[in-house]
Amino acid sequence: MPREKSKRLTDIVMGIGGMLLVIGAALPIVSNDAVLAPYVYMVGAVAFCGVQLAQHCNSDDIVLRRLYRQQKIGAVMLLAAAVMMLCSLYAISPFDGSEWQLTLAVGAVIELYCIFRISHEQGRNKGE
Repeated sequence: MPREKSKRLTDIVMGIGGMLLVIGAALPIVSNDAVLAPYVYMVGAVAFCGVQLAQHCNSDDIVLRRLYRQQKIGAVMLLAAAVMMLCSLYAISPFDGSEWQLTLAVGAVIELYCIFRISHEQGRNKGE
């Protein structure tokens, strides 16, 4: 029972973090005055990426282990995008422009790739 509650809490934190990530990334697009966007994004990134970085791969499959490592790299890139957003807000060199957008895009692509590949590999391993 405690493991189920822990898994449930982890899923809730990850879901809220993911929503805050999307909201924080979309605020600069839809609002001219997006001062809160870096903070909303950072809270979401810490929640989402914290859960991902704490996850462990319990498989002996080398492909799954590699995908989990790549997913952690994507999570770190999402965290780096949060720091770059703050640097952009306060015009701190060297990230005082829109570099955070590129980092966010690359991190998101890595995350999406890993999510689909992990679910595919887990389904394939169950079928064997």
